[in-house]
Amino acid sequence: MTLSARSSVEPIDPSQVSSLVSGKFVDQYFQIGVVSVLVYDAIITMDKEVNATFFRPSSFLNEICEPQAKHFWKRPRNEVDFVYFAIRYVAIFGSVTHLLCYFSSWTRNIANWATVLLIDYILIIRVLVLYSRNKVMSICLKTLLALQAAFKLGFVIYAGIAEHIAVGSLAKDVTICGTDATISSLWGIIDWVVPMVYGVILVILALYRAADYWRMSFGFKGFALVKVLIQDQVMYFMIVIACSIFNIMEFKLQFSNLFLSNLFNALGNPAFLSVLGSRMLINLKEAGERGQNQGTSYRMSSSTVSEMEFA
Repeated sequence: MTLSARSSVEPIDPSQVSSLVSGKFVDQYFQIGVVSVLVYDAIITMDKEVNATFFRPSSFLNEICEPQAKHFWKRPRNEVDFVYFAIRYVAIFGSVTHLLCYFSSWTRNIANWATVLLIDYILIIRVLVLYSRNKVMSICLKTLLALQAAFKLGFVIYAGIAEHIAVGSLAKDVTICGTDATISSLWGIIDWVVPMVYGVILVILALYRAADYWRMSFGFKGFALVKVLIQDQVMYFMIVIACSIFNIMEFKLQFSNLFLSNLFNALGNPAFLSVLGSRMLINLKEAGERGQNQGTSYRMSSSTVSEMEFA
């Protein structure tokens, strides 16, 4: 008796072939656009990545830069180096692999998960800078980040299993990757509400501290560096809101309007956050390079001068 392996290719209703092929092409076009943006940004900022010169003041961002460091590639490795390169290239890797097959959606989803968490970690560092590395706040923010990481990772695993990624047969010797099930849009909404709430917390903390600096600006010499911190923080929050809105709309339109669904999916791609994440570190380094943090201090009273401590 001859035994044959069970085929993992599932037949597709011929009446759906045309719409599936059209949808796949549209999805691939948008995905190519996402990859192009990420690669283009990496290319145009490569000189800053390689040749950025770091400042050496008496008080500086120890987690952001090191004494005698010249650029990311030759300086001693630390956790911020890891964060920078992870944000920069993990998102590109996840987006490129998704161009090949839907089975690689695991890599894309994990890459997006890592990108969001790494950027939130950068924002935590920046908030702690404003609060002189308050230990209680550090523990609270990092605990919330760990909870967010666990929730979003659980959602990635659940979605990957529930959507059942499979191979379908369009015609003889012609196959296509896709999902044959969908998850509730409510889960997708919750998945994006969580980072929005966390972003709100970080923005409120940053703005509250910035308001203190504004009120004491008569004795503050380095407010430009704080301005860089706040601007990037607010911009990131706005982009997260935009990504959340686009993804929620994509969940609502995934069956009713294929083109708009793919458009919103591309516009709300978390990989775009990697562009801001890498630039946040570059902006901070350039601010320090221009000497904006030298003499950074503000007067707590007429006789007390408190110097900002950087993470």
